[in-house]
Amino acid sequence: MGSERPAYMKKIKSMQALAPVAYWDYIVSPVLLPFVKYLRPLISIAKTFGIYEFLPENDVWRRLIHKLCSFVFQNTCAYITQEIMGVDFKQFNISLVPLFTGHSSAGSSVKSLAHFGQQIHSGGFFKYDYYSAWENRRRHGADTPPQYNVSKVDCKVALYYSKNDRLTSDKDVVRLRDALPNVVLDYLIPDPLYNHVNFIWGNDVKTVINDRMIEILRRVDNGEL
Repeated sequence: MGSERPAYMKKIKSMQALAPVAYWDYIVSPVLLPFVKYLRPLISIAKTFGIYEFLPENDVWRRLIHKLCSFVFQNTCAYITQEIMGVDFKQFNISLVPLFTGHSSAGSSVKSLAHFGQQIHSGGFFKYDYYSAWENRRRHGADTPPQYNVSKVDCKVALYYSKNDRLTSDKDVVRLRDALPNVVLDYLIPDPLYNHVNFIWGNDVKTVINDRMIEILRRVDNGEL
């Protein structure tokens, strides 16, 4: 939105970006990279069967995931989460898996997942590719999707990121940092094993992330940043 409608940036006091995902040139993921190879046929199959939501948000699905991951396959669910996000069992309290599964997964649209897959190793941060020059022209005014211009995102941005994140690498976040015009904090987590999910579920998230984030918000409020 900041790229497409930059006037809204005046309405945003600050953005606290936890493990921000915008570029995907350096990610190393044994789960996501194979998925990208078969992205187009998978999307076609989903459309054929009228599937437009992945992990649908409903009570039956939530109860099923909760039972499977809390009581039957607790260690398996924890292992899969770590493989997707980055392996760091030191920060992951496996006894809290029942609590986590009570709130996730929240699901996503198939189109959002397709858009995510399109970006991996694409070389940029592009709008959605409809796999049709005609449709792209109708939607974007060009045969191929243009890139989002993140230089228009001129609100104050604080970046928090890590080296063991399998959804975005520290190099990709540095690229985002260099493109943003008003970065007030560039914080690389010192722990080399800190992963993507630790930014909300990590054992020491209060001292590593939350306290620092609250201090940045205070300084922005006081006009110090």
